[in-house]
Amino acid sequence: MFAIGFQYWVSAIDWPIIVGGKPFNSFPAFVPVTFEITVLLGAFITVFAFFLRSKLFPGKEACVLDLRASSDRFVVAIEKKDWSVDVESLHAFFHRHGASEVVVKEVRA
Repeated sequence: MFAIGFQYWVSAIDWPIIVGGKPFNSFPAFVPVTFEITVLLGAFITVFAFFLRSKLFPGKEACVLDLRASSDRFVVAIEKKDWSVDVESLHAFFHRHGASEVVVKEVRA
């Protein structure tokens, strides 16, 4: 509604110019701009909702689990919610599948 209202105000009220014999309030000419504004606002809302939902906002301090994680190393973090998980079996599982190092850390976020 804002896009149509703004286009009507500019073309019919504020600065009316006759272009190709069209009337000043030619609403079919307003449809492409209104559609593009709708798509643009939808994209912006999606991006901002993604950043808010994933808590990726400017100024947030990153929680780095290991400073050695880079292009040739990576970190697998497992959150322990169920206390019945055996830590020794996890150690054995990761070593069996080629982990170079297994470290148990308690991280508070």
